[in-house]
Amino acid sequence: MSERIAVLGANGVYARHLIPRLVAAGYNVRALVRRPEAAGVARACGAEIATADIFDVGSLTAALAGCDVGVNLATSLPGPAGRGSFDANDRVRSEGTANWVSACSQAGVKRVIQQSIGMVNARGPEWSNEDSVADASGDSVAEKRSARRSSWRISSRPAHSIG
Repeated sequence: MSERIAVLGANGVYARHLIPRLVAAGYNVRALVRRPEAAGVARACGAEIATADIFDVGSLTAALAGCDVGVNLATSLPGPAGRGSFDANDRVRSEGTANWVSACSQAGVKRVIQQSIGMVNARGPEWSNEDSVADASGDSVAEKRSARRSSWRISSRPAHSIG
């Protein structure tokens, strides 16, 4: 296949499973990483390595040049190694995602895939679903996350057509 797929967050948990599968399926993969020295999995399976930072639109745009598809798997969730935090992840999801979309548009990427996460609203021993009424106390995980995402402003930016 001649389609070139850029994967942001290529040193992360999700990408370490995705990149080898894309390469094995015949795609040209460009692994976008902050630390090229840590890109062992991507390098071992034959992916091209490019340095980019989700908070630097210029580096993202340059790394995305010539790519047909962009997959954003960047995250900073806390894990067992002690790296990451919910605050850092909120910044990746808000400011970083806006930068990602802008860079994809500037680089002419035709298809953008955004990995996401859903925070679960636990209501004690009961399961929550789309029919559940949210607790207005402000104590739910979802309400706390939502309250801290005040920097999310992508909807106030002009829409960009990608494709």
